Amino acid sequence: MIRIAIVEDEEKYRELFSSYIRRYAEEHRQEIAVTCFQDGLMITEDYKPQWDIILLDIQMKHQDGMSAARIIREHDPDVVLMFITTLAQYAIQGYEVDAADYVLKPVEYGKFAFRFERLLRRLPDRSDTWLLLQAEDGQDKVPVTAIDYIKVEHHDLQVYVGDKCYHQRRSISSMEAELPEGMFYRCDNAVLVRLSAVTHIGRDSVEVAGTVLPVSRSRRKGFLAAIAERS
Repeated sequence: MIRIAIVEDEEKYRELFSSYIRRYAEEHRQEIAVTCFQDGLMITEDYKPQWDIILLDIQMKHQDGMSAARIIREHDPDVVLMFITTLAQYAIQGYEVDAADYVLKPVEYGKFAFRFERLLRRLPDRSDTWLLLQAEDGQDKVPVTAIDYIKVEHHDLQVYVGDKCYHQRRSISSMEAELPEGMFYRCDNAVLVRLSAVTHIGRDSVEVAGTVLPVSRSRRKGFLAAIAERS
């Protein structure tokens, strides 16, 4: 799942860019989630590094895009930034915050799609994607390659990352849908394991990070095939 924020004070442009991204996602079969903000203050207040790409209008009433970008960069050096503006001269300042590109308003879909595709190429390989996990004091940005296994116990979704366990209020199916294809396998209705973290396979169990987890009879064949494909 690619997470995109649009920060734009004009409703017509929020709707326009949202529709362009949805159209691109549909045409290229990409999973993209879009969230819109009406001003820079709305995204920078209590900012969390949860976005892959942020589209920022440069001229906004309460907090302009350049000021917002500077705050964002303090907390998130990796997010890809693209400025939205009516004048190219404003976008030139983008190098100060390592902006990847800019787009001039108004813009046709074809030109936007071309620039948007270039932004997507700036994203890290999806095997290096991350999840935003609820922690005791807020949220942690966790690379999926650091997750050993995920299991459900008494309706509690537990995500194990080394010695740490994150307790999440969501279903294992929704979590599975966000993980890169082929990296994890659900070896039991209530257990997801990272295939490369598996150290031992028993008759009806698997060992991951020193923990023995169940492998259901119905899923064993597919699980073994997934392991073989990874090796």
